[in-house]
Amino acid sequence: MEDPTQSVIWSETFLGNGNGVVTSGPFANWKTRAGPLIRNVGMMGELMSKDKINMVLNQTRTQDITYPNGRSGAILEAHSHAVNIWVGGQMSDLNTAPQDPVFFNHLAYIDFIWEQFRIRQTQFGINPSTDYPNVVENAQQSPHLRWDLRIYGTSMD
Repeated sequence: MEDPTQSVIWSETFLGNGNGVVTSGPFANWKTRAGPLIRNVGMMGELMSKDKINMVLNQTRTQDITYPNGRSGAILEAHSHAVNIWVGGQMSDLNTAPQDPVFFNHLAYIDFIWEQFRIRQTQFGINPSTDYPNVVENAQQSPHLRWDLRIYGTSMD
């Protein structure tokens, strides 16, 4: 679309306006820890395309679609973050992105693509639960590291 803010998704019926402070739709006047909910749809970043999704799904190994060794154009996190930037406002900063309800819709779609990738791996005889990238320099990517250490860098005990 020439003006993505005119998409029906950014209407009163669905997610509310996509330009500036959200004043329409179910999230009108939504307050966040960062202030009023703001979106700046289409000013920067980019949406996922069929070609980008196929680039991810045409890979076979998890290391090919994840940081730090992913193949150029096939890193799922990079495509996801580009959408966050495309929505703008709170979504454009990973620290505030969850303050916009759009974030959860978007991540549900990313999870769907991830699961499609994993299903495809099994068709090639790869066990997705053991196909973990061998990244020595980044201990936070270890499959054996507890989730609280991975996320917070310290134990929650």
